[in-house]
Amino acid sequence: MTAKHFLFFLVLSPLLASLGHDIYMFIENQEKGFMLSAVGFLWTTYHPESYKWVNENVDGQSWALINMVLAQKSVVVFGGFAAIVFALSWALSLLTKVKTPKSGRDVDFLNKNKKGGYKFKRK
Repeated sequence: MTAKHFLFFLVLSPLLASLGHDIYMFIENQEKGFMLSAVGFLWTTYHPESYKWVNENVDGQSWALINMVLAQKSVVVFGGFAAIVFALSWALSLLTKVKTPKSGRDVDFLNKNKKGGYKFKRK
């Protein structure tokens, strides 16, 4: 597993955990139907002490922004974060490899060889 794959796993973990929580809640309470939970609900339900501490120690203007995020569905927030990380990773991979006009070969600006290591020239 490469570092990139591990990063993707870490980024997707909150999304999968919140979706798993929602599926579990649906299985336990099928009469209510399937509902997506909000980030604020998850935070206040499972760790109210940290929610209270942040609420007391953050100024009003910042808390308004945090409260706006807490009102959103957790799948949307965590999925959006994962999408941003994936897009940035894709953009960085495009920036590091460019085809040369004459040969059409990939040029790696990080100078990695085929085995994944770096090339060093001896003087």
